[in-house]
Amino acid sequence: MQERIRQFILGEAQDLLHGLDFNAVALSLYRWQRANNPDYDAFCANAQPEHWTEIPAVPVALYRDLPLCCFDPEQAQIVFRTSGTTGRRGVHRLCNTELYDLGAHRHAKSVVGEFPKSGLSLVSHAPDSSLGHMCDSLVPGMPRFFDTKEGLRVDAAWAALRQADQAVFVPMTGLAAALLMAAATEPVHLPGGSMVMVTGGFKGREVAVDAETLTQQLLEHFPGVRLVGEYGMTELSSQLWSANLGEPFVPPPWMRVVAVDPWTAEPAETGLLRFIDLANHQTVVAIETRDMGRVLEDGRVELLGRLPGSQVRGCSLSVEEADLRRRGLIGTTSAFEALSSNDDASHVHVSHAEVTDLETHQHSSGCDHSGHALENDSSSELQSPVLTPDDVARVERVMAALASLRRERSVELGDGLTFSQVLGGLDGAISAITRKGLAEELAAHSDRPSDVSVVVARGVFTAPLEWVALYAAAGMTVRIKAPTGAATMCEALARHFTAQRLPVFVDLDRDLSEAASIVAFGSDATISAIETQYPNTPKALFGHRFSVGVTEEVLPQVLAWEVGSFDTRGCMAPAAIFCLTDIVPHLDDLATAMMQCQRAMPRGRVEDEVGPEWRRRVGLARRLGQLREGPGWAITVLPPQYFEPVALPRMLSLIPVSGPDELARILAPWQDQLSTMGTDNLLRRYHAPIWKEIYGWFPRVVAMGQMQRPKLPRLHDGVEMLGAICSDECI
Repeated sequence: MQERIRQFILGEAQDLLHGLDFNAVALSLYRWQRANNPDYDAFCANAQPEHWTEIPAVPVALYRDLPLCCFDPEQAQIVFRTSGTTGRRGVHRLCNTELYDLGAHRHAKSVVGEFPKSGLSLVSHAPDSSLGHMCDSLVPGMPRFFDTKEGLRVDAAWAALRQADQAVFVPMTGLAAALLMAAATEPVHLPGGSMVMVTGGFKGREVAVDAETLTQQLLEHFPGVRLVGEYGMTELSSQLWSANLGEPFVPPPWMRVVAVDPWTAEPAETGLLRFIDLANHQTVVAIETRDMGRVLEDGRVELLGRLPGSQVRGCSLSVEEADLRRRGLIGTTSAFEALSSNDDASHVHVSHAEVTDLETHQHSSGCDHSGHALENDSSSELQSPVLTPDDVARVERVMAALASLRRERSVELGDGLTFSQVLGGLDGAISAITRKGLAEELAAHSDRPSDVSVVVARGVFTAPLEWVALYAAAGMTVRIKAPTGAATMCEALARHFTAQRLPVFVDLDRDLSEAASIVAFGSDATISAIETQYPNTPKALFGHRFSVGVTEEVLPQVLAWEVGSFDTRGCMAPAAIFCLTDIVPHLDDLATAMMQCQRAMPRGRVEDEVGPEWRRRVGLARRLGQLREGPGWAITVLPPQYFEPVALPRMLSLIPVSGPDELARILAPWQDQLSTMGTDNLLRRYHAPIWKEIYGWFPRVVAMGQMQRPKLPRLHDGVEMLGAICSDECI
């Protein structure tokens, strides 16, 4: 197969392959790879493409999980790795680089012409860097001004550039170019015939310059030099070039590019880019990136940036955020900027105290072991707390506002959820707010701020309801900072509460300067910014968290509806269910329950950026575990090492574990991101010290089926909902 591809690259394919065109060669290569690449074969399942556009494309993230090569991985002679120094890195294994080097030379020269004989390299030349390998093959022996420990040696690079006495090739990433320009003092006139190549984004660093500005700076400081652009990635064996920086990229004749809808994977005018690269004959012919773009009629490619990395999941983790946490990069602004970098592909050259008792987590009165207050009036013999007349009056007005809201019945409230989801979600959330529950909170805190700003995260549409109800009942003016593009529920709250003479308003801006207190939900970047900007304001801030289930008894309908509720959005939705029993005998019953849930409560709109991760997990389950799927749902069973703390819409992620020791190893690194545990046995924590420790990691422990049904009074992630802002101390 390698020889056939080599001849195709050499341009002799028409004679040697008896007139076969790209489509025929691509399909032949696809079939050969399925016969020789067990990982890819499992990923493709029953696919039978009749055209190259139908060849299943592997999401680049899957290179972190599987070898994906057409030979024994231990026989790999060349190993390219994606960026990063810790955590899981994507690996592209090759037996040799014959086709890689051949294609790199032929296509680069066909687009940009002959390269200078010497150069100055501002890119990484680590042994596992595909970018460094390519640059070395184009212009061997270049002095290097970048290393993985020190980064770019800016001063030395400028000195060498000023001393250049013959035409030079100067490859650099976007980050290196920005750092170089930041230290520029005066223009440098490089010798005639010099070429500057720019590739890649900023890799999450604190330096960021838009492409147009960076190009202009390079032109000003290297007058007369030729600027060219290059796009490639670790998982591909071919590259795209632009003859002039900023122009569309030209793929080689042995590559095709298609834009697809990120969720459906159907061809689209503008969408997620997929590359069908014949030079990738040793691994996988079709690769799906996380880059957005447009393919022009002549086949050239316009890059339009990265697929958004932060899923619309309320306060739950995103895929990229989880990866950053694994690599210890979370908690700084620069780490969040990395969400727009190409960490999925490092040759991505694109511009662009132990808690001792469960009860310490709960209110001291009126709570059961599930972490829920016993707030139902008819089921509790406790006397209602004594309130002031004003409090009593406001509680009644709040209940009237909630009753009015319940009658609205508008699908627009749900931010993409289907009507049955909206009805069930709204009824459940309103039913959880009772006079007794509100009274218990108000009686415990009499010294309250005059007003509160509530910053709402997009995700579970009912999330702000209990907070607004509680604060309005407490006599505060409530200003809701509605999430961008999803203000309908917040506007409905304001409308029904103001109709009951309760001061609740919606603000579409993000100005919190006049707030007497702040409650905010959202990304850790948002939370960090609020902490910095409002250090003296009483506040309760909630960053990204996730929840899991732990069960030995498999109840199919309970599990199906737990992931079905709110389409598995928000931090209380189970990212995974850890199973203390053999789950395989239950899969058919679970599949039936998932189908029934889908019929009764269809899945709503899914965010585009979920698509690549959905396809990755499905592919992993096909290869390494068990998979059941149907329209609108999926069940995956994967080994513990593939646990992801990110819930996907209507995906029941099952992780078998041998016992508490293994579970503790999995969850220990995530202790400060845990929210809710759903379990079949609330008393398991008394069985052994290790169980007590694990249960203690969760601010909220409830019976399975109640994970997404919080009730007042309660703590939210271990914080008092009202008490947190009734203190001068910031939470």
